[in-house]
Amino acid sequence: MAKRDQPRKGYGQFCALARALDQIGNRWTLLIVRELLLGPKAFRDIRDALPGIAENLLVSRLADLEEDCLVRRNAAKPRSKEVRYDLTERGRALEGAVAALIRWGSVLMWNGPSNDFRNPSWLPLAVGAMVDDPTVKAPRGQIVLDAEGACATIIVSRSGRRAVAGIGAEPDAIIRGGYPAVLAFVASGGRAAGGITMSGDRTLATKMLSQTDVRGALG
Repeated sequence: MAKRDQPRKGYGQFCALARALDQIGNRWTLLIVRELLLGPKAFRDIRDALPGIAENLLVSRLADLEEDCLVRRNAAKPRSKEVRYDLTERGRALEGAVAALIRWGSVLMWNGPSNDFRNPSWLPLAVGAMVDDPTVKAPRGQIVLDAEGACATIIVSRSGRRAVAGIGAEPDAIIRGGYPAVLAFVASGGRAAGGITMSGDRTLATKMLSQTDVRGALG
């Protein structure tokens, strides 16, 4: 395990929120969790997804997460290119909290990306936060979203509506466009169609998204 540059500071409060923030409240920590929710990653892949983070700070944050049993590292030799980081079961339990923060923060995206770094690989996590709903069971079908080559599939079945990474086997419709435009389409329940192209059953796709309206993600 990597050593930290300085001791960690906590809030010193007997409160579940404070103790949670002791572990995940530091700058960059939840964004590291976001990256690992998408799958195991090498150090360089995490670093490249977080422009602006110093390497020594990333080393420190990963060490904190390992110490708190939220992240584990595989058995490859230290500094090897084969080293991968992954979330533990407890770390993956943060997915619901991360999704809730994505939904809550959507209102802060009204003005679009501007010059902010954006990574289409975030698509499955972002869309899942917006559409996952076990109560939406009709109309059934599959919509593939293609944002600059990163793909996710929205599926409505008797188990509810959910988003999964990749391309579904039998999509009823395919939506393509830039990452912000695809997010806006989903967030608006299929009403914000600027900057996208759609093939397949447009009516079904719109109905599948009609119970989604995260207007803050429009931009």
